Amino acid sequence: MRELIKEQAPLPVDQALRLTHKIAEGMAYCHEHDVIHRDLKPENILISKDGQPVILDFGLALTKGARRVTYANFSGTAGTPDYMAPEQVEGQRGDKRTDIYALGTMLYEMLTGTLPFVGGDQMKVMAAHLQGAIPRLDKVKPGISPQIATVVAKALQRDPEQRYPDMAAFIHDLDHLDSVDVSMLEKFSATPPKTSFWRTQTGRGLITAW
Repeated sequence: MRELIKEQAPLPVDQALRLTHKIAEGMAYCHEHDVIHRDLKPENILISKDGQPVILDFGLALTKGARRVTYANFSGTAGTPDYMAPEQVEGQRGDKRTDIYALGTMLYEMLTGTLPFVGGDQMKVMAAHLQGAIPRLDKVKPGISPQIATVVAKALQRDPEQRYPDMAAFIHDLDHLDSVDVSMLEKFSATPPKTSFWRTQTGRGLITAW
């Protein structure tokens, strides 16, 4: 998928939605068996010649009740900064809604060719996941419907309680875009209250390490 995005993004809407739908179905199966991926990203998705995505690299996956696993990276935080949910940035283990956040990020990237949260380094990217406003996809990419923008914005909510509760709900909206409530789009894209990155567990860990 990384090569596909690099060479062809922005992808046609139908293609991006189809890939997202199939990945969501695969992750729904994993979640039903209490397996959380926790590191979904384009590098971990192979696409077959017939367009079928294959999910790889469950190295950070957790089963229900398992201990938290971390990367041996500069922050000791589990996940890849560009696709990490805010709760991962804060040092939490995450749950199925963490995978929904990552998949929403991937859908945004497929449709625009860019990430919703960027920065000059990993620390700034993680801070943006906590502090930056969620870009409105329909304004970033003209031609994208408010319904699709609402689906992406809901998947990217900082508070897991405000995201889709599970992949089934995410898939339902992908299948029924005409019934998506676009009145929530403005709220979903509002700038969040400022929270110091250095107050998070990750930020405190970086201070301690320094």
